[in-house]
Amino acid sequence: MQSSALFKISHLSTQENHAANADLSDVAPEAILVHCSKGVSRSLTAIAAYLMRKFVLPLEDELNFLRTKRNIKPSANSTRQHEIWEEINYKLWEDDEKRNPKMPYEIFLQDRDILLKRNRLQAMC
Repeated sequence: MQSSALFKISHLSTQENHAANADLSDVAPEAILVHCSKGVSRSLTAIAAYLMRKFVLPLEDELNFLRTKRNIKPSANSTRQHEIWEEINYKLWEDDEKRNPKMPYEIFLQDRDILLKRNRLQAMC
């Protein structure tokens, strides 16, 4: 079920230090957000994460909403990160010191490290 608040958004605030806590009720229609020519990587990831956390929105609803606004094709890596973030309720760490990642995030980091090392080794050959 999609949040009706989402469909009132045409632009997102860029003036907040903590965008996830931004109040969008007074955002001017001419305000603008993030530029990305292909909608595949960083810009899409930032907007998707903002929407997920701001509206506690399931990943699939968030992606469906973004597809109504733009032709998007999120990378597999960013999609996986959003799935994990949703699974752990938008909190990556077990502790306030941010030393102990929650298990799903820890597994992601380990898998990512292995992949990066493998790619570096292949690039060296």
